[in-house]
Amino acid sequence: MHTTEFLSNFTRQKRNSPADWHVPCPAHDDGQHQDQFSLHVTAREDRILIKCFAGCDTTSILAALGLTAGDLFFDRDRGSDTNGNGHGHALAPAPAGWTRVTTASTGRAPQLGQPEAPAPIATIAAFSALKKISVEFLKAEGWFDTPRGIAIPYKQRDGSTWRVRGRTSLQPGEGFVWDSQKDKSLIPYGRHHLDGAIDKGELWLVEGESDAVTAWYQGLPCLGIPGNLATKALSGEDLAGIDRLWIVVEPGQSGEGFTKKLRERLDDWTVGMAKLVRLPTKDLSDLHVVNPEGFLAAVERAKAGAEDLFAAQEAVQASLPTKDTADLAPVHLSTLLTRVAADIESGVKPSVIPTPFPLLNEMLDGGFARQELTFIGARASVGKSALALQVAIEAAKHGHGVLIVSREMGEIALARRIVAQQARVFAKSLRRNEVAAYDKGLIQATLPRLMSLPVYVTDAVKNITEIADLVERFTGTAPLGLLLVDYLQLVGAPKGIGERRFQVEAVSKILRDLAIQFNCAVVAISSLNRALDDDSRPSMASLRESSELEHDADVIMLLHREFGKRETECIIAKQRNGEQGTVHLLFEWEYVAFAEG
Repeated sequence: MHTTEFLSNFTRQKRNSPADWHVPCPAHDDGQHQDQFSLHVTAREDRILIKCFAGCDTTSILAALGLTAGDLFFDRDRGSDTNGNGHGHALAPAPAGWTRVTTASTGRAPQLGQPEAPAPIATIAAFSALKKISVEFLKAEGWFDTPRGIAIPYKQRDGSTWRVRGRTSLQPGEGFVWDSQKDKSLIPYGRHHLDGAIDKGELWLVEGESDAVTAWYQGLPCLGIPGNLATKALSGEDLAGIDRLWIVVEPGQSGEGFTKKLRERLDDWTVGMAKLVRLPTKDLSDLHVVNPEGFLAAVERAKAGAEDLFAAQEAVQASLPTKDTADLAPVHLSTLLTRVAADIESGVKPSVIPTPFPLLNEMLDGGFARQELTFIGARASVGKSALALQVAIEAAKHGHGVLIVSREMGEIALARRIVAQQARVFAKSLRRNEVAAYDKGLIQATLPRLMSLPVYVTDAVKNITEIADLVERFTGTAPLGLLLVDYLQLVGAPKGIGERRFQVEAVSKILRDLAIQFNCAVVAISSLNRALDDDSRPSMASLRESSELEHDADVIMLLHREFGKRETECIIAKQRNGEQGTVHLLFEWEYVAFAEG
């Protein structure tokens, strides 16, 4: 399916850019007001991305349209002698009965006049070498090579093949291809091994085929779930007769999402012991690759530290979200180098949160980086909140989910300021509700665009514990790219910290942890020490109430403007992974906004 074909399902569309749309979500009552649609559609090189910012999941949206996940990926083989990039290089034909689910791509533009080289085709021999599992064992499990890659049969308990999943690439998370039997539901990988699991009285649950086949190779009874969100493939019958259930939790949000979905499934069934196992590596496959001979001993050590599935959930709900335990475990260097090599080979630029100022973006290597904490500091009335709001709206225009936590301004006042900045109308007129007819036209033209942006605002949370809880709940419903906190010194610290300096430090450190844990950029506004003269240039030491702030931050931006002037210095006083310097901005007091000077 191509983008135009997908969009033909919607009679009303709002085009944001050549490859970006908003349409009414078919999974809920959406679009009562013209152009205020919550389903975001983005066309990428090989697929269509969809996201409902009202919280509908992808499965529900596709079901309402009568589509499947495979329909979101461009079918480059159908009726075409090119690979879809205009260079006339034909793709190898897909095996009969297969539906393309994803494609492997180097992400590099071909040289002028040269055909784009196809990505290496996955083979059993290559998988064997990468995962240190013998070719004979894989073939005994029914794996076979095809012109497009590896075919992996999903078998029922009696050994009969139910469906076939192909793998065209060995890059993590890429190149998976399902057969065309859309009428057949997904099942776990490895049902034909369940009788052996009952004999041992235990079963391991993992994500995907690689970990499952590794477990079998090492003698562990195991079922693989085909994707971390495909836990519905598991049935109560799969666990019948199993006394001990071990669930491998991979690091990060993906692993926690897998655990959450499994917990929801297991709530409906009677199971014996169910425990979460966190490994010293990402997964069972990596554990085997690092040390095949020591694999079983390492597994036993991990089992000794396993936590009860349901008790762990209660503990999480009762405490402040913290960094994943699995993230604290060391990762073998080979795993990291493999990821670095894949990034270099792909040529894909890192995901950053851009600002509306090109010169500032250039100094920041494109914008604010995910997993980094940035402080924006300035004296009162210099415009730190105004600058941060402009950054937030620009991020949302690029499709990044934005959560604004305001302790400085109320929600309505903040919304008025955004309207003044984006519609280019006087902020004073909005505050007084004395808006001229021409300005009303500007506002009416701007509001639909602003209403479609993935921006969420709250002035209700008061302390860092509430902020952390809000972020955790927010990321369960929408992708978070930027967390904006206005401002640091007004956020309450965790209970039990007496001295003010330590309170501010605690808030700062938790914000940094949130950036890493939820893979988002965190921008926190900070006031400066009152001892600073009005016209003196600030420095990192000027950040108010704690000298530790300059150590916690990845980036520190300081605004400086002399009284009565518009020219403003945006000083990059610290950038852990980049250069320091100054970008010159102009403060437009009429709109409470900045422009490049």
